[in-house]
Amino acid sequence: PRVLRVTRPAPPMSYTLPTLLCPRVAPFVPGIGLDRGPWRRLRAVALTPSSGRNEPYEPAALRLCWSPTHLHAAFRCAEKNLRCTHTRRDDPLYDEDVVELFLAPDVRDPRRYVELEFNARGAIFDARVVHPTADGSGRPAVDKGWDCAGLEVAARTGPGFWEVYAAIPFAGLGVAA
Repeated sequence: PRVLRVTRPAPPMSYTLPTLLCPRVAPFVPGIGLDRGPWRRLRAVALTPSSGRNEPYEPAALRLCWSPTHLHAAFRCAEKNLRCTHTRRDDPLYDEDVVELFLAPDVRDPRRYVELEFNARGAIFDARVVHPTADGSGRPAVDKGWDCAGLEVAARTGPGFWEVYAAIPFAGLGVAA
């Protein structure tokens, strides 16, 4: 396919989640700078709090594309008071400022997905998750020992912002493009 449709299965919610069309690009070396490579041609999508509520938060945006071997993600986050101390893989990044991707490689079973988190220092948290129910209720089984093989991440900070670039190999997710 030339375009991947990126969306989240809708459990019972009072709000609608957006769908993002993810264009195919020629293979490229992942790097920093939204003004370089395919990033400059891609539309940024504003992110919202996962709760769906209008909570106070710093604005963030995501750009996605894919090549024959990787899903590529670029996040740009505004931040006045960045909390980011973790540097090792699978540290509890979720306790501080972080961006997250939840990917269900098998769309027929959204209960099984991978959780990828990145912070402004380029640290990675990756885990396989299985929810006992399709609506996401119940306590999930989280395999923190799983690593997405070949995952590459770069990050940078600047005055009032931080950016993360991730090259996620389809092979590391156990799927073909």
